[in-house]
Amino acid sequence: MDNNINVVVSAADQAAITAALATLSQKLTPYLKALTDAERRGGLKMGDKSVAFVQKAQTYGTQFTNQLPSYISLANLTVDVNAVVLLNGYLAQLEPLVRAVEDTMMLSGGEAMEAANAVYAALQMAAANNVPGAQDAVNDMKQRYPGKVKSQAPAAAPKA
Repeated sequence: MDNNINVVVSAADQAAITAALATLSQKLTPYLKALTDAERRGGLKMGDKSVAFVQKAQTYGTQFTNQLPSYISLANLTVDVNAVVLLNGYLAQLEPLVRAVEDTMMLSGGEAMEAANAVYAALQMAAANNVPGAQDAVNDMKQRYPGKVKSQAPAAAPKA
């Protein structure tokens, strides 16, 4: 078994990271709004390519204020554009970190599953050799693989 990653975070670093995440959440959450899945699907979305378009609309809207209908609030447009630019900057910093956390979890989890499967196989062998308690351990662990039953080889067809 390969062991390509060993993540051991000191207690002091864990405390500091937890505190930093709590601070980030505390400071940022009041400005955020969580959407339901339906709201995410149904809302108008502004992607990276639309940022320039929206910023131009803000600029031209300011230049041609008299041409705009009364229901358009340039003040609100400006607030929204500034929020997108600010939050996009935060997201650009967070995304690589989140991806690295996910990747590290994937690597650590894969290695843990590989080792756990080896432990399970060893316990199955121990149970087959009637080692006390091994069958109980196998029975407990096999719940991870419900429905998996060892298939028996089909009986050989009689020769004609």
